[in-house]
Amino acid sequence: MRGLNPTTAVTVAPGAQGRGLSALTLTAPRDTARAHGFDDVASVRAGAEHLEPRTPVEECVRRVGSDGVSEDPWTRVHDRVGAAVERLAPTVMTVSAFLA
Repeated sequence: MRGLNPTTAVTVAPGAQGRGLSALTLTAPRDTARAHGFDDVASVRAGAEHLEPRTPVEECVRRVGSDGVSEDPWTRVHDRVGAAVERLAPTVMTVSAFLA
C-alpha cells in the first residue's frame, strides 16, 4: 500500500447527524491507516468557508471561540479528535465565480 494515495469520502445522513458520528468518520479511517503504517495527514477544507467568500481561508481556519476550539464546524470536529493545522494550501481548490 505504500506509495498509494488512498482517499476516503464519508457522508452522514441528515437523519443521523448530531449524534457524534462525524468524529467516528475521522477516527476509524485514521486508525486503519495507522495500522497499515500510514502517517496521520489529511487535507481538510473548512466546511463553512463558503458562508464568508471574501474572508481569506487562513482566517476561517484559525478563528477560534472562547473555548479554544475552531469556530468552523468541520474544523472543530478535527480539533476535538486531536488534529492540528500544520500548514494551509489556499489554492488546492479554486472556484472561479463572481461575488454578488
